[in-house]
Amino acid sequence: MPSGSGSGIVHSATDTPTAAGRLAVSVTFDSQITVGSDWGSDVRSSVFCTQDGSTVQGELVPMSTTRQSQALRYVFDVIADEECEYGLYGTLGGAVTGNWWNVLVVAELIKR
Repeated sequence: MPSGSGSGIVHSATDTPTAAGRLAVSVTFDSQITVGSDWGSDVRSSVFCTQDGSTVQGELVPMSTTRQSQALRYVFDVIADEECEYGLYGTLGGAVTGNWWNVLVVAELIKR
């Protein structure tokens, strides 16, 4: 159960695509703000992919003070033979603490 305050990787995996293409990353998880309120715009979760020193994030979705289940999916362009890290990224701005549970990351490479 990753938790804390600030921004960073909640859960991730790494892989090296054997061909250039698109990496479809799906993440399901439960999340909850445990300290603070859900009124801030900087209380979010998103899917991310880092490859060759560049990080791309999918749509940012809000967290709440009520525990909720969420599913995110985003498709990233990737290059061959270069390791990539992908998964769930959390952003907690201000005096806020949050938790994530039951994180499942699934990725599928769609070759060009």
